[in-house]
Amino acid sequence: MSKLLSLFIAFNLFFLDFGLAQPFVKIGGKLKISDVASDVSRDSVLVRQTDGTIASRPIESLFDRPSGSCNSGYYVLPQNFDFQNIPSTHANAIWEVRYCHDLQNAHVDLPANVILSFKGGQFTNYQSLTGDFTVIDAPSTPILLGDMIDGTWSISHVNASWLGAVPLPGIDMHPALTKAWEFTINTGIRRLIVPNGNYHLEAPWRIFGANGTLLPFQIDGFGAVLDNTVVIGSQSASLRGLAVVGAPRHGFVFLRGQGAVHEHLIARDCGLDGFYFGIDRGVNNYGANFQVTRCVFSGLIAANNGRHGWLMDGFSTANRSWFNANSVISFGSIGNTGKGFYWIGGSGPNGGSQNNYNTYVNMNCEGNDDISIELPEGRANTFVGGHFVDADSLGYTFRTPAPYNVSIGGRNVGKMERSSFAYVNTGETGESGITGFINGVDNLSTKEMTVTEEPFMPKGWSVFPQSLQSNTIATNNNDNHKVDLDLSAIGTAEDLVLRVTQFGKRNSSAGNASKYAFNLIIHLGTDTGGAISVDWNRMMDDQKCLVNSVTEAGGIITIDFNTIFPVFTDGVRVVEYRSLKEADFR
Repeated sequence: MSKLLSLFIAFNLFFLDFGLAQPFVKIGGKLKISDVASDVSRDSVLVRQTDGTIASRPIESLFDRPSGSCNSGYYVLPQNFDFQNIPSTHANAIWEVRYCHDLQNAHVDLPANVILSFKGGQFTNYQSLTGDFTVIDAPSTPILLGDMIDGTWSISHVNASWLGAVPLPGIDMHPALTKAWEFTINTGIRRLIVPNGNYHLEAPWRIFGANGTLLPFQIDGFGAVLDNTVVIGSQSASLRGLAVVGAPRHGFVFLRGQGAVHEHLIARDCGLDGFYFGIDRGVNNYGANFQVTRCVFSGLIAANNGRHGWLMDGFSTANRSWFNANSVISFGSIGNTGKGFYWIGGSGPNGGSQNNYNTYVNMNCEGNDDISIELPEGRANTFVGGHFVDADSLGYTFRTPAPYNVSIGGRNVGKMERSSFAYVNTGETGESGITGFINGVDNLSTKEMTVTEEPFMPKGWSVFPQSLQSNTIATNNNDNHKVDLDLSAIGTAEDLVLRVTQFGKRNSSAGNASKYAFNLIIHLGTDTGGAISVDWNRMMDDQKCLVNSVTEAGGIITIDFNTIFPVFTDGVRVVEYRSLKEADFR
């Protein structure tokens, strides 16, 4: 009982004596002398030291732990931490950041293998912050508010909010988003996250850089809504989950792309086009041209924009513009003032624009003020499915007049114009090409070709013997070239198609730039024993070649034609023939 009473008195004396800031304490019934500081603020704590004395120490010191052989060190950075003289022991360590550290406009090099664990703190006012396999552990709050970040960072993504991009009404977030993208692209992290919310931008957000890497960079919006244009000038960058609403001009602008995947994008209520490919004719100086190839565009919506849902403008001031070998899947153009999906051909210093070899799947154009699909140039594009409601003043919902474009399935409410093949659900015949109308289950009717229409090219061409043909080059190398073909060895001219292909070069010292090639296509009727008639021929104006006349005398067919470019005698000519009666239209 006496021992318990002594212990009770000793503890009471301890608390009483320390509370009065006396220079002594009693521990275990024995008197111990110590210099005990009077600082008992919330950033300090009383501790029992190894010699049994009691002292006041900062809270941070309790966490200081040098790294061992199998663990990282752990340090709470004090408010006055000197970033210009970082102790060597702080490498390979976790830094708990509780305070706002002003880095005094300095260049700060972090030691190797540091984990920055932000617990309410920030790094501000730095010229550069250089990582060395640095890790960031932080919530979606501003933590890095300085100039440039470089070096090596061991993180899976950059969060735009770390750089100060937060959805605050009326506050320009363009500088913060730009710094977030620069952090991503300059350090090769390859993924940028823009958290959910509405972001105000005073200028278009330009996503440029790393054009030659051919390595993926992903920008994830997670429901982020921007009120100004997003410009993609990096061929490696892909967009996902972003919306542009109410931009002054375009929603999304694409200048570069190779192997990128853009998905779940919405452009709504913008001043001009929802999705735009082009330089904007110098208004915003987006670039000199657009060159997009081998990309995928999936789940895109353009709604209620002031001009077109999707516009590609081929005009360029350097090289040329092109949109080749891409896939557009589930694009919806709804309620726009102009056209649904539109191409404006153009040219640059290195030739005309190109729109070739693309595949368009399940596109929908409805409620727009003009035609659904208009591609006045471009070849070998394929449309699968889709729903095309909007028509121009002539009743066309779909115009693809260039060669070899194909449409399969889908629904067209109006007429179609194309040059190759369409198998669609529509009540309108349209113009040119071969058309299969879906009138019922497995009910296919083929449109008859006429003189003015471009023919369908059947399979299985045979080479016309060189011994039965001759060639006369015009004296001025341009007008009234002639090709004579002796049909006696073929036996019939009934439904016969002749295709003359000429290859050559403009002069004997010409390089690749001066080479040329063109085709002449002729369709004949009856047989070699009677009068041979010419049912139709193709005027190759797009290849600068024009058929003047096709005549027959004694089974010899003479083709007279002109060329814009000079043709010389050292060219190579191949003539092929095929009977349309054996053509396979499946």
